[in-house]
Amino acid sequence: MTRRGRLATLLVSGFIALGLVGSWVLADAIGEQEADRAGAAMDLRVQVVESAVAAEVRRYVETSMDLAAAIGAQSDLSAADFTALNMTLTRERLPGTTGTSLVVPAAHDDIPRLQRDWRARGNPDLVLSPFGSDDDHLFVVLNHPLDGIPVQTGRDVSEASEPTEALAEARSRDQVTASATYVLLKDRERPTTGQQQSFVLAAPIVGAAETANEGVFLGWLLLGMRGRDFLDETMARASQDAVAVTLTDDSTPTTEAVLVAGVDLGNVVEGTGLERTVTIPVAGRTWRLLVQPTEEFMSSLGPSRSTRARNAGVLFTLLLAVLLGTLSTSRQRALAKVDRATAALRADIGRREEVEAALRAREEELHVMALTDSLTGLANRRAFMEALDRAHSRAVRHGTRLSVLFCDIDHFKTVNDTFGHAAGDAVLREVASRLRQHFRTEDTIGRLGGDEFAVICEDGADFTQVLLDRLRDALAEPHRIGGALVAAPVSVGLASPRDGETGAQLLERADSTMYRDKAQHTLT
Repeated sequence: MTRRGRLATLLVSGFIALGLVGSWVLADAIGEQEADRAGAAMDLRVQVVESAVAAEVRRYVETSMDLAAAIGAQSDLSAADFTALNMTLTRERLPGTTGTSLVVPAAHDDIPRLQRDWRARGNPDLVLSPFGSDDDHLFVVLNHPLDGIPVQTGRDVSEASEPTEALAEARSRDQVTASATYVLLKDRERPTTGQQQSFVLAAPIVGAAETANEGVFLGWLLLGMRGRDFLDETMARASQDAVAVTLTDDSTPTTEAVLVAGVDLGNVVEGTGLERTVTIPVAGRTWRLLVQPTEEFMSSLGPSRSTRARNAGVLFTLLLAVLLGTLSTSRQRALAKVDRATAALRADIGRREEVEAALRAREEELHVMALTDSLTGLANRRAFMEALDRAHSRAVRHGTRLSVLFCDIDHFKTVNDTFGHAAGDAVLREVASRLRQHFRTEDTIGRLGGDEFAVICEDGADFTQVLLDRLRDALAEPHRIGGALVAAPVSVGLASPRDGETGAQLLERADSTMYRDKAQHTLT
């Protein structure tokens, strides 16, 4: 081989090596961008799942509290009263719910009297069946099933340790308490295939003021839920068919985490690094949600551009190597081919720049989505708390004015129950619009979740009672929904920084002030 031939071969070989390295570097860069985009999309999915489960659990706890309070307000509760109080409960409103039960404590010697009492109150067939030889028993005296399978009244709940411990904890804490997961007593007689890991919410019942039983502990309201049904129906409402969700209860430190339920686990894509784990507090216990990508989720991201870029780069490099090789036979022809190859290279660079620009635009869009409440367009909780920390730091550092307002819509649950969730969403959007109109563009307005809003005002005038009253009046105007006027006044709390206080504590004080405002509304 001549010296010229060796130089041509060396030149072509070096060009091929550089082209392959460049193609791999570009493909890796595009791959990293795609991984970031997939991670942001997964984080959004996880936020939706977490919000849906947390909102449902909060609604169940509030329902248990409301029912317990309504029962405690009865001077002489009967079976008919219990049925009437539970008439509005359905599986559609409370997904996965098995029903409600009234449980009362009794010593062994007190069983005959208790049985006569509740027979006289409308349960004539009641037969109390104590479990074990202990002196203390927990009897189901009334039951309202929602799944078509009634609980046997007269059954001793102390037959199972999980609800027994939850009842004791609820009475001790005077709060709604969730039990550890277990198979419900009424499900244990069903085939194994029909059994699910379940749990109950125990709400203590205390006699209300101005009743014969004022301040007296009367028993518990039990709300039972099957885990898989709860998760299936909650996820169906959240439309999360692109991710798999596993729910476990890891609240008991002496035992391993208990699998409660899972959704869409059949087509999980492993090894993507997109799995996310979040914890949710549930009435004294802690649930852990594992969210994993599915084949549908990966398909929604579109085809990988990194592989296509690598293949295109390799092919392009080989083509240019062939063009360079022809230089040894015909200079003119090679120069013409080099010109065409250069034009193709510029076009390819332009396409790559377009791809990178599109990826950057998509990243920005995902970033905005991650910081914006999808219903109202306001800042979401994460974005608002970040803005609050920055504003609080500036106010402390420079000694400037800072006011934080916390707003909560009164009776918002009534609006949802009466007019539907679409009407509730319309009210939330209208409140957000009024807040935008009332405050300056430089003020930060956010929706913290549910019917809670907050506002950060920097370098503005001090809020007087007159200014607060004007804000309440603006927010109290009825909303027109479907031809009807819906009243949804808003309670407002205000706080300014104190020495040694964090931004989160400042928001908590504004929240506390709002509750005092709400209490005044209730009294008036």
